[in-house]
Amino acid sequence: MKTTASRELVEQLRSAVASVATSLDLEYIDGMIAAEAWGDAALFCRETAQEHGLVLPEGLAD
Repeated sequence: MKTTASRELVEQLRSAVASVATSLDLEYIDGMIAAEAWGDAALFCRETAQEHGLVLPEGLAD
C-alpha cells in the first residue's frame, strides 16, 4: 500500500537536497540549484520516496 507524501515531507526532502547541493558546491541561481542539478535532485526525491512506499503528489518533486 502506498501513501501520498505530505507537503511537509516533500519540503523536508527539498531542504535535504538543497543542503547536499550546498555541500557539493552546486551552482545556485536566485536560490535555486541549476536546472540540470535540480532535475537530478527531483529524481532522487521521487526515488527515495518510492523506496519508502510514498507517492509524491504531481509537481511537488519537480
